[in-house]
Amino acid sequence: MHSFFTKIKISYHYMRRVLAELLLDLYFYYTSCFPLLLIIGAYKRIKRRLKILWLPKGPGRPAVPENIVDLILDMKRSNLLWGALRISQELNLMGISLHKRTVSEILKENGFTTPPMKFGQPTWESLIVSGRETWAMDFCNVIDLKLFQIYILGIINIGTREIVWHAITLYPTREWLIQQFRNLAIDEIAFPDYLIIDNDGIYGHWIDTVFLEYFDIKIFRIQKRCPWQNGKMERYWRSIQNELIFRIPIQNEFTFRYFCRNYQVYFNEVRPHQGLLGKTPINKILEQSRIVDLCAVRYKKIKHVHGLFTEFKITA
Repeated sequence: MHSFFTKIKISYHYMRRVLAELLLDLYFYYTSCFPLLLIIGAYKRIKRRLKILWLPKGPGRPAVPENIVDLILDMKRSNLLWGALRISQELNLMGISLHKRTVSEILKENGFTTPPMKFGQPTWESLIVSGRETWAMDFCNVIDLKLFQIYILGIINIGTREIVWHAITLYPTREWLIQQFRNLAIDEIAFPDYLIIDNDGIYGHWIDTVFLEYFDIKIFRIQKRCPWQNGKMERYWRSIQNELIFRIPIQNEFTFRYFCRNYQVYFNEVRPHQGLLGKTPINKILEQSRIVDLCAVRYKKIKHVHGLFTEFKITA
């Protein structure tokens, strides 16, 4: 038990820290509709910590430890695009099991509003072909500062959600597309049995015979105006747009290629995925050990893609 003067000292330092965090939230990390929500959240944090420190513990289910609450708020401040589900998955990677509803309540209580869900979770079981033997391929385009149109070729593994290949070009052609799969063969990447594509003009009737003859890949075309049949690839485009493309000025093809290469590493090795139960594509089989003593949690922050993304890891 702490002495009376020790409790006063702890309360004073905690109130100073919360007020400093409140000023930063209001100035740099403004995410609420009204500043009053952040002020009320800071007041509730001070009230809850003082209650735990000065009043005896009551009956009932134990509350979430204050250091875990501080960790959740630190994650939100460092990554403003993260919602309750994403933070819950990041905690799961660190070995801390906390439901997304609990995280959502903590964020709302402290004045941080979670992003609204426009659509429900899609049903991937509706795909005709699935599993580790299927890839999906698609093109996306962006406009750089010089008003040039840059095309991105993305290939994703349906079973593992791993981004197999990224390629950037200003002029996508038939020969260039075939060369990308030759590069995959040079890197000794095993080809799948099936490849899901849409009905873009670059995919002529030649692709069925050429890919089957050269690479032993069977082409599976989705129906017209049915992008959900290639849902995993479309979901990846949404992720890279929200997390990378819309956040940086794209100067030219070479700069964009550099950032895409770094984002591919982050996406495959660091970023948790809802379809993989919060695991990453590379380490999805790795089981995380559970932390017993939550009050002794210490963590460190690792910056990725020049500070665009922040990873949290447990330290000894």
